[in-house]
Amino acid sequence: MKDPHHLFNFLYSLAYVGTANTSTVRQRQGYDISAQLAPVADIKHLKAYNPDNFYLRGYRDFMLNKGSQAAYPIYKVYCQALDWAEENEGQSTRRTTRAAAKNKLKAFLIGRPVTTQCSLTGRCTKGFVGFDLQEKRMCFIKDSWRPLAPRVHPEWEVYKRLKERGVSKFIATAIAGGDVPGDDGPQLTQTQEYLASVPQPVQRSHCRLVTREVGRSLGTYDNSAELLAVVYNALRAHRSAWELAEILHRDISVGNIMINVESSDKPEGFLNDWDLCKYAEDLRKPTTQPAGRSGTWPFMSALLLQYPKKPVELADDLESFVYVIVYMALRFHIHDMTDPGLHKDLNFDELAAINGGNENLATRVHGLFTENWACEGGYRGGGMTKIWIIKSDMLPLDLRKLGNQTSPLSLLMQRLYRLLHYHYLAIDYPQMAKYSTNPVEATVPVQLNNQDSELQVPLSQEDIGWNQDDDDVDLAGAEGIFAVPAGGQSKTQGDAQAPPKPTDPFISAVINPQPRAAAPMGRVLDNHDFIIKAFSLVFKTEDGQIRDIRPARGDRRFVDQFLGLQALIGLTPKRFSTKRKDPEEEDEEESLRLSKLPRTTSRLEYGQDISFARRVAEAMPSIPEVPEPKGQTEG
Repeated sequence: MKDPHHLFNFLYSLAYVGTANTSTVRQRQGYDISAQLAPVADIKHLKAYNPDNFYLRGYRDFMLNKGSQAAYPIYKVYCQALDWAEENEGQSTRRTTRAAAKNKLKAFLIGRPVTTQCSLTGRCTKGFVGFDLQEKRMCFIKDSWRPLAPRVHPEWEVYKRLKERGVSKFIATAIAGGDVPGDDGPQLTQTQEYLASVPQPVQRSHCRLVTREVGRSLGTYDNSAELLAVVYNALRAHRSAWELAEILHRDISVGNIMINVESSDKPEGFLNDWDLCKYAEDLRKPTTQPAGRSGTWPFMSALLLQYPKKPVELADDLESFVYVIVYMALRFHIHDMTDPGLHKDLNFDELAAINGGNENLATRVHGLFTENWACEGGYRGGGMTKIWIIKSDMLPLDLRKLGNQTSPLSLLMQRLYRLLHYHYLAIDYPQMAKYSTNPVEATVPVQLNNQDSELQVPLSQEDIGWNQDDDDVDLAGAEGIFAVPAGGQSKTQGDAQAPPKPTDPFISAVINPQPRAAAPMGRVLDNHDFIIKAFSLVFKTEDGQIRDIRPARGDRRFVDQFLGLQALIGLTPKRFSTKRKDPEEEDEEESLRLSKLPRTTSRLEYGQDISFARRVAEAMPSIPEVPEPKGQTEG
C-alpha cells in the first residue's frame, strides 16, 4: 500500500461511528441488524427435522456441523410473506399462508452460505439452504443487493407475474421476498452519495427471496440423458415465461439451471435467478443510453460478444442454452480433446496435474468461454471462436460414440449447431454494424489437434423416466430439418478451410453454403419452435413415440476435465462469470475494474496449429497477426 494513512483513516472512522451496542451504531458499521443469533429452541426444531431425502439431510447436517458453526453460526432472519404465493395449494399450505399473511413476516434459520460472491461491489449475492420455521422444512434463501433503477424489477415481482400468467412448471415457487428493513426504512447503500465520479453508482437495496424448491448444481447429473432432460425442462420454462408472461430471462448459464433435490427418481430441472430478466414491454421501449449487456460471459451468444452494444433478444437466450450443453460436454464427457491418461480413480491433485497439461482443451475452452479483448469506449468484445465455428458449419468437439452409435448428446449438438448455422446465415450484418465498436487488441481462434474418440461403454438396462409433457410439440418432418449434410457428420474446427476476406472487419467471414430444400429459412431462433423440436427429437420419434435411449444411461458423467485447466487458472469468479449489465445499474467501481483488465487474454502458447491462426488473421486485416511462439513450427 503506497499510503497506509488511508487504511488507518478508514478503520478510525469505522470505529468512531459509536461505541454503544445499539442497532443504529451497528447498522452504520455495516451490520445487518435484521439477523439475530438463533435461539436454542429454534435450533432444536432444525435438529428434529429428519427428511428421507439424501440431499435435504445433507444440507441440514451442513448447517449443524460444528466446524461450520464456528465460523458461520446459525442466525434467524425474517422475510416478507408473499400472500399470493400459495394460492390453490393444499389445505395445510393454505393454513400456513393465512398465518404468514397475518404475521406479515416469516422466520428462517440460515448458516453457512452454499453460494457466495467475493466482490465488494454489485449485487453481492449469497445463497443459503435454510430452514423454514413455520413449515418445518428446508428452503432456499437468496440474499442480495438489488439496484434501484428504472426497468429493473424485484425478483419477487417477477415470480408474481409468472404465476399470474400461468407459468409454474420447471420454475421455483416463491414463498417470501422483499427488502430488508433497517432502523429507518429499507437497508440502502450510501456510498454513491459520497463519490465524486460521474455518473454515480446506482443505489442498492438489501433484499431477500425465499423459494420452496432446493436445487443442486446442474453439474451433479448422473448421465447425459439426465443432463438433456434437465436442460430441456429449463428450456420449456423459458418458453412459457416468454410466450405466456412476456418475460425474457437474459442470463441462461449452468449456474441458473438447477436440479430439484426432491425429484431424485426422475430428476427434474428448473430455471432459476430471474433478477436480470426484462419484460417485453421494457425491451420495446427506446433507451437514451447505450444498450445494456446482461448475462454470464461464457454463455453469451456470439453476436452479443462480437457486437458489444447490441441489446439482448430472444435468440441470444436460446443460443446460451447451446453453450450450456457444450460446456457440460467438454467438462464431463469423453471427447477428442480428453487426455488419454484420465480415469475415475485419480485423486484431486493427480487430476489437476493431468488437466493442467491439456493444452488443446485449454485453448478450446478459452476460445469458447473466456476469450475477450478491450474495445473502444470501455466495452469488451469476444466470441470470435464461437462465431467462426457457427459460420463454418462445424462442431466445437467430437464426443465418443456409444458402442457403434452416435450418442444422443452428440446428436443433439449436431442439430443445435445446424440451427445456429441457419440463424447466422440470416443475420443482417450491415444492420448490426451500429452495435459494433473497434477492438483495441484481439485474439484469434486457434485449431486443436483431434484424437480418436471411438471408445466402448457398458449400457445400463434401466430406462429413463419421461417428465416433459410435450405432446404439443409437432415433430412431423422434423428429422429432415436437422439432417447432417451429405458427406457425413458436421466437421470439427480442425477441418475448416481458410476463410475468405471478410466484408465486416469485426467478425469472421460469412460462410454461405447453399441450404438444402428441407432447411428452414430466416432467423430460426426468433422463436422457440425449432430448438424445442431439436430437444424433443432426442426423446421422441417424428410420430410421437418414446425413443429407447437406454444407451444414454450408460453415458455416465466422467471426471471434471476443467479442474486445474490452464484456461481457467487465475480467473476469479468475478472475471470468469463476467456479467453484462444494464446501464441503469452500471456502477463506477465495476467500470473502473474492467478498464484495468489486460487488453487481451491471448493463449497462443498452447501448442496450437499456428498456420490456422495465421490464416484467420489474414482474413481479418483489422486484427494484427500474433507472432509465432518461439520453439514451435507450423503444422
